[in-house]
Amino acid sequence: MVYNLFFHPLARVPGPLWWRATRLGFIRSLVSGNLVHDVRKFHERYGDVVRTAPNEVSFAQEDAWHDAFASQRGRKPLPRNPTFFKAPPGQPDNLITTVDANANARMRQVVMPALTERALVKQEPTVQGYADLLVVRLMERATATENAKEAVVINVVDWFNWFAFDLVGDLALGESFGCLRDTRHHPWVTMIFNSLKGGAAIWRRICSLWGRTVAD
Repeated sequence: MVYNLFFHPLARVPGPLWWRATRLGFIRSLVSGNLVHDVRKFHERYGDVVRTAPNEVSFAQEDAWHDAFASQRGRKPLPRNPTFFKAPPGQPDNLITTVDANANARMRQVVMPALTERALVKQEPTVQGYADLLVVRLMERATATENAKEAVVINVVDWFNWFAFDLVGDLALGESFGCLRDTRHHPWVTMIFNSLKGGAAIWRRICSLWGRTVAD
Protein backbone atom coordinates (compact mmCIF):
# COMPACT_ATOMS: atom_id res chain seq x y z
CA MET A 1 0.00 0.00 0.00
CA VAL A 2 2.88 2.37 0.76
CA TYR A 3 4.39 1.61 -2.62
CA ASN A 4 1.06 2.19 -4.40
CA LEU A 5 0.54 5.54 -2.68
CA PHE A 6 4.02 7.02 -2.89
CA PHE A 7 6.32 5.12 -5.27
CA HIS A 8 4.06 3.66 -7.97
CA PRO A 9 4.40 5.24 -11.46
CA LEU A 10 0.76 6.37 -11.10
CA ALA A 11 1.25 7.84 -7.62
CA ARG A 12 0.75 11.42 -8.85
CA VAL A 13 -2.59 10.66 -10.53
CA PRO A 14 -5.42 11.94 -8.30
CA GLY A 15 -8.10 9.67 -6.93
CA PRO A 16 -9.68 8.39 -3.68
CA LEU A 17 -7.07 7.23 -1.16
CA TRP A 18 -8.44 3.71 -0.57
CA TRP A 19 -8.79 3.05 -4.30
CA ARG A 20 -5.24 4.22 -5.00
CA ALA A 21 -3.81 2.11 -2.18
CA THR A 22 -5.56 -1.20 -2.96
CA ARG A 23 -7.96 -2.69 -5.50
CA LEU A 24 -10.46 -3.64 -2.81
CA GLY A 25 -12.37 -0.37 -3.25
CA PHE A 26 -12.72 -1.04 -6.97
CA ILE A 27 -13.87 -4.64 -6.40
CA ARG A 28 -16.39 -3.66 -3.74
CA SER A 29 -17.90 -1.02 -6.02
CA LEU A 30 -17.95 -3.46 -8.95
CA VAL A 31 -19.76 -6.30 -7.18
CA SER A 32 -22.26 -3.91 -5.60
CA GLY A 33 -23.23 -2.55 -9.03
CA ASN A 34 -22.13 1.02 -8.25
CA LEU A 35 -18.89 1.20 -10.23
CA VAL A 36 -20.19 3.46 -13.00
CA HIS A 37 -21.79 5.86 -10.52
CA ASP A 38 -18.73 5.92 -8.26
CA VAL A 39 -16.32 6.61 -11.13
CA ARG A 40 -18.54 9.43 -12.34
CA LYS A 41 -18.47 11.00 -8.87
CA PHE A 42 -14.69 10.70 -8.79
CA HIS A 43 -14.41 12.50 -12.13
CA GLU A 44 -16.65 15.26 -10.84
CA ARG A 45 -14.36 15.64 -7.82
CA TYR A 46 -10.87 15.00 -9.22
CA GLY A 47 -11.18 15.94 -12.90
CA ASP A 48 -10.88 14.17 -16.25
CA VAL A 49 -8.11 11.79 -15.15
CA VAL A 50 -8.75 9.65 -12.07
CA ARG A 51 -6.84 6.72 -10.60
CA THR A 52 -9.46 4.08 -9.80
CA ALA A 53 -7.08 1.28 -8.73
CA PRO A 54 -3.35 0.92 -8.03
CA ASN A 55 -2.66 0.14 -11.69
CA GLU A 56 -5.76 1.53 -13.40
CA VAL A 57 -6.72 5.03 -14.55
CA SER A 58 -10.07 6.29 -15.85
CA PHE A 59 -10.15 9.00 -18.50
CA ALA A 60 -13.17 11.21 -19.17
CA GLN A 61 -11.72 12.63 -22.37
CA GLU A 62 -12.49 11.64 -25.94
CA ASP A 63 -8.84 12.01 -26.94
CA ALA A 64 -7.86 9.21 -24.55
CA TRP A 65 -9.87 6.69 -26.58
CA HIS A 66 -8.06 7.58 -29.80
CA ASP A 67 -4.67 7.60 -28.08
CA ALA A 68 -5.23 4.15 -26.56
CA PHE A 69 -7.02 2.26 -29.32
CA ALA A 70 -6.53 4.08 -32.64
CA SER A 71 -3.60 3.34 -34.92
CA GLN A 72 -1.68 6.48 -35.81
CA ARG A 73 1.20 7.13 -38.15
CA GLY A 74 4.38 5.96 -36.51
CA ARG A 75 2.65 4.54 -33.44
CA LYS A 76 0.69 1.36 -32.77
CA PRO A 77 -2.27 1.09 -30.38
CA LEU A 78 -1.45 0.35 -26.77
CA PRO A 79 -1.28 -3.40 -26.02
CA ARG A 80 -4.30 -4.97 -24.38
CA ASN A 81 -4.04 -6.17 -20.81
CA PRO A 82 -4.54 -9.97 -20.84
CA THR A 83 -6.14 -9.73 -17.39
CA PHE A 84 -9.19 -8.04 -18.93
CA PHE A 85 -8.96 -9.24 -22.55
CA LYS A 86 -8.82 -13.02 -22.41
CA ALA A 87 -11.02 -15.70 -23.93
CA PRO A 88 -12.72 -18.14 -21.52
CA PRO A 89 -10.96 -21.50 -21.08
CA GLY A 90 -11.45 -23.70 -24.11
CA GLN A 91 -12.86 -20.87 -26.23
CA PRO A 92 -11.12 -19.33 -29.27
CA ASP A 93 -10.08 -15.69 -29.34
CA ASN A 94 -12.44 -13.19 -30.92
CA LEU A 95 -12.37 -9.53 -31.83
CA ILE A 96 -13.10 -8.49 -28.24
CA THR A 97 -10.96 -10.94 -26.27
CA THR A 98 -7.81 -11.28 -28.37
CA VAL A 99 -4.65 -9.60 -27.08
CA ASP A 100 -2.78 -10.27 -30.32
CA ALA A 101 -2.60 -6.96 -32.24
CA ASN A 102 -2.14 -8.72 -35.58
CA ALA A 103 -5.09 -11.04 -35.00
CA ASN A 104 -7.21 -8.09 -33.91
CA ALA A 105 -6.34 -6.18 -37.08
CA ARG A 106 -7.16 -9.23 -39.24
CA MET A 107 -10.54 -9.71 -37.56
CA ARG A 108 -11.36 -6.02 -37.92
CA GLN A 109 -10.65 -6.17 -41.64
CA VAL A 110 -13.16 -9.02 -41.93
CA VAL A 111 -16.02 -7.14 -40.23
CA MET A 112 -15.27 -3.59 -41.44
CA PRO A 113 -17.20 -3.94 -44.75
CA ALA A 114 -20.37 -4.49 -42.72
CA LEU A 115 -19.81 -1.22 -40.83
CA THR A 116 -19.30 1.16 -43.74
CA GLU A 117 -21.79 3.97 -44.28
CA ARG A 118 -23.16 2.27 -47.40
CA ALA A 119 -23.67 -1.03 -45.56
CA LEU A 120 -25.37 0.65 -42.61
CA VAL A 121 -27.73 2.57 -44.89
CA LYS A 122 -28.92 -0.76 -46.31
CA GLN A 123 -29.90 -1.83 -42.78
CA GLU A 124 -32.01 1.29 -42.17
CA PRO A 125 -35.34 -0.45 -43.02
CA THR A 126 -34.60 -3.11 -40.40
CA VAL A 127 -33.69 -0.56 -37.74
CA GLN A 128 -36.71 1.57 -38.60
CA GLY A 129 -38.98 -1.45 -38.50
CA TYR A 130 -38.04 -2.31 -34.93
CA ALA A 131 -38.22 1.36 -33.91
CA ASP A 132 -41.77 1.53 -35.29
CA LEU A 133 -42.69 -1.70 -33.53
CA LEU A 134 -41.33 -0.31 -30.26
CA VAL A 135 -43.50 2.80 -30.57
CA VAL A 136 -46.59 0.75 -31.48
CA ARG A 137 -46.13 -1.57 -28.51
CA LEU A 138 -45.60 1.35 -26.14
CA MET A 139 -48.74 3.05 -27.45
CA GLU A 140 -50.70 -0.16 -26.93
CA ARG A 141 -49.46 -0.43 -23.37
CA ALA A 142 -50.12 3.26 -22.64
CA THR A 143 -53.71 3.04 -23.89
CA ALA A 144 -54.50 -0.39 -22.44
CA THR A 145 -56.46 1.07 -19.53
CA GLU A 146 -60.10 2.05 -20.03
CA ASN A 147 -59.76 5.07 -17.75
CA ALA A 148 -57.86 7.78 -19.61
CA LYS A 149 -56.91 9.45 -16.33
CA GLU A 150 -55.48 6.28 -14.82
CA ALA A 151 -51.68 6.15 -14.74
CA VAL A 152 -49.88 3.41 -16.64
CA VAL A 153 -46.54 2.15 -15.35
CA ILE A 154 -44.05 1.16 -18.05
CA ASN A 155 -40.59 -0.25 -17.37
CA VAL A 156 -38.67 1.55 -20.11
CA VAL A 157 -35.48 -0.39 -19.33
CA ASP A 158 -37.13 -3.66 -20.37
CA TRP A 159 -38.56 -2.12 -23.53
CA PHE A 160 -35.25 -0.73 -24.74
CA ASN A 161 -33.55 -4.02 -23.90
CA TRP A 162 -36.16 -5.82 -26.01
CA PHE A 163 -35.59 -3.40 -28.86
CA ALA A 164 -31.81 -3.83 -28.68
CA PHE A 165 -31.88 -7.64 -28.53
CA ASP A 166 -34.44 -7.95 -31.33
CA LEU A 167 -32.46 -5.62 -33.58
CA VAL A 168 -29.05 -7.17 -32.88
CA GLY A 169 -30.48 -10.66 -33.22
CA ASP A 170 -31.89 -9.82 -36.63
CA LEU A 171 -28.74 -8.09 -37.87
CA ALA A 172 -26.22 -10.55 -36.42
CA LEU A 173 -28.10 -13.86 -36.40
CA GLY A 174 -30.74 -13.31 -39.07
CA GLU A 175 -33.59 -13.88 -36.62
CA SER A 176 -35.27 -11.71 -34.02
CA PHE A 177 -35.59 -12.83 -30.40
CA GLY A 178 -39.27 -11.83 -30.53
CA CYS A 179 -39.08 -9.76 -27.36
CA LEU A 180 -41.08 -6.81 -28.72
CA ARG A 181 -43.56 -9.14 -30.35
CA ASP A 182 -44.16 -11.12 -27.17
CA THR A 183 -43.47 -8.19 -24.78
CA ARG A 184 -41.27 -10.37 -22.59
CA HIS A 185 -37.68 -11.54 -22.28
CA HIS A 186 -36.53 -14.34 -24.53
CA PRO A 187 -34.99 -17.23 -22.50
CA TRP A 188 -31.56 -16.39 -23.92
CA VAL A 189 -31.93 -12.75 -22.86
CA THR A 190 -32.95 -13.86 -19.37
CA MET A 191 -29.94 -16.18 -19.26
CA ILE A 192 -27.58 -13.32 -20.17
CA PHE A 193 -28.91 -11.04 -17.46
CA ASN A 194 -28.91 -13.84 -14.89
CA SER A 195 -25.32 -14.73 -15.74
CA LEU A 196 -24.26 -11.12 -15.13
CA LYS A 197 -26.05 -11.06 -11.79
CA GLY A 198 -24.63 -14.46 -10.92
CA GLY A 199 -21.12 -13.33 -11.75
CA ALA A 200 -21.48 -10.30 -9.50
CA ALA A 201 -22.88 -12.48 -6.71
CA ILE A 202 -19.94 -14.88 -7.01
CA TRP A 203 -17.46 -12.00 -6.83
CA ARG A 204 -19.30 -10.59 -3.82
CA ARG A 205 -19.08 -13.98 -2.09
CA ILE A 206 -15.38 -14.37 -2.91
CA CYS A 207 -14.60 -10.90 -1.57
CA SER A 208 -16.62 -11.61 1.56
CA LEU A 209 -14.76 -14.86 2.25
CA TRP A 210 -11.44 -13.21 1.49
CA GLY A 211 -12.24 -10.38 3.88
CA ARG A 212 -13.10 -12.85 6.67
CA THR A 213 -9.84 -14.73 6.05
CA VAL A 214 -7.83 -11.54 6.31
CA ALA A 215 -9.68 -10.53 9.48
CA ASP A 216 -9.02 -13.95 11.06
